[in-house]
Amino acid sequence: MIEEKKKVTNIHRPHSHQQTQTDARKEAAVQKQRRGLKKRMTALTVVTAFVVILMGITLFSQWQTIAANNEEQQQMEEQMVNLEDKEADLNQQVEDYNDLDYIAEVAREEYYLTKEGETLYKLPESDSSN
Repeated sequence: MIEEKKKVTNIHRPHSHQQTQTDARKEAAVQKQRRGLKKRMTALTVVTAFVVILMGITLFSQWQTIAANNEEQQQMEEQMVNLEDKEADLNQQVEDYNDLDYIAEVAREEYYLTKEGETLYKLPESDSSN
């Protein structure tokens, strides 16, 4: 029989060692990328959390300001209603004091003034309990 040669490849140690170093470098590069990714993700998370907290504080502050302004507006509206009522009373008084009959009536009641030839009699007020 004819001898058949077996094809066998010899493994050279230097080549195998070089391939192991290449694999180790690739693994180190992957690990470095992962560490960089973790750092970036951590930094992004911290920045995002800071922005969310800052926005929350700002929104809460604005909400308090709006609530205070609404309360102040309500108080001012109540004060305005009171002042409008007071203004109406004062306008009525101005009209009354421009009327000579009203002035004469006030003078008689409060200052006991009389017209010429008039006599004023002050009667005691009746007690409603009797």
